[in-house]
Amino acid sequence: MSRRYAPDHKRLVLKIMSDFRYDLDKTARYTGIPVRTLNDWRKEVQRALAAARQAAARNQPNRQAAAPSAVPTSFVARQRK
Repeated sequence: MSRRYAPDHKRLVLKIMSDFRYDLDKTARYTGIPVRTLNDWRKEVQRALAAARQAAARNQPNRQAAAPSAVPTSFVARQRK
């Protein structure tokens, strides 16, 4: 039978896992949670972070494309005189 963990408990265990540098065996011994469950949680966090990075990348304007238009052409023309 599978066990459900409260979100707060899961966050605490993930914090402990990061403190143990993602050593799943050590975290499992310390918390009593199976290694397979910890591995699933770690993968879940990695997927969420990857999705957040992709969303941030889609929302950021292309900086290279914005660079030439950052300086008004009228300013450039005045500087050449």
